[in-house]
Amino acid sequence: ISTNDFIKKKIQNSVGLNINRQMPKPNKDLFSQKLLWGFMPGDWGQEIAREDEKVKDEKGKVVYTGKKEEVARVCSKQCAEKMRELMYNVVNSKWTYATGDGYRVKGSDVIGKTGTAQLVNKYTGGYYTDDYNTTKSFMGMWPKKDPKVIIFTSVKKGGSSKPLENGVKSVVKNMNKYLNIFNTEESTNTSVKVQNYNNKTKEEVEKETSDIKKIYLGNGDKIIGQYPEEGVVVASNDILILKTNDNSYEIPDLKGYSKKDVYAVCKLLNINCDLKGYGYLDKQSITNKKVTEKEKIEFTFKE
Repeated sequence: ISTNDFIKKKIQNSVGLNINRQMPKPNKDLFSQKLLWGFMPGDWGQEIAREDEKVKDEKGKVVYTGKKEEVARVCSKQCAEKMRELMYNVVNSKWTYATGDGYRVKGSDVIGKTGTAQLVNKYTGGYYTDDYNTTKSFMGMWPKKDPKVIIFTSVKKGGSSKPLENGVKSVVKNMNKYLNIFNTEESTNTSVKVQNYNNKTKEEVEKETSDIKKIYLGNGDKIIGQYPEEGVVVASNDILILKTNDNSYEIPDLKGYSKKDVYAVCKLLNINCDLKGYGYLDKQSITNKKVTEKEKIEFTFKE
């Protein structure tokens, strides 16, 4: 099988597309060295080979097995550990002049490096010296000991670094929830697998979920709806939303909750909600009042 046919087949298997046009040629040197491929360059953007992944032809015969081979060592283990320590101090140091303290997220040991580049003044041929005509950036990763996520963000002519800081912190918080990532040195969060609580009493649910935060919708004595669903793994600082067998329901004060949680409340109560903005809930038009399906409630979110 040719390299070109292999790539075509890999993408077809991955995304179900029938690709007939000529594929861009890969770097043959990298391919022959059996390096671990990441993503196709250009507009394809499809993963084409992973370590130990097998590619089969139409008859089921294995025609390629992904392998990786170390061809160079960029730095020693001690050097990598020292760099992680320095990057940790950029974000988490108590030193007044730490440039990355705006990217600090409580309970998550983000490490990283900030960057500022002055733009060229086309009229003078020199560099601008003000804070606005710059490109500011941040490269970070976490957790410190065994990074699972790498993030890079930059803004041109943004002036303040605040937009970058708010954006990064929002991504970190949401990725922590999505991937159940917590800083083992500082956080006491644990993972819990959600069970089926329908038809159980509130007392039974309390015994089973004593380490999870909960919101009860209604004043009934039994559970008739829940979010998340059974089988989902959540962190102990996540929210378990439970609907009880009541005749009417009040919309609770949800300030500070994520958009996902607010949407879940709306769906469980089957009410019309208008969600505006991004981040966490800042304002809601109705609070602690009985609501009906005909009412429209506005929720405004802020980073």
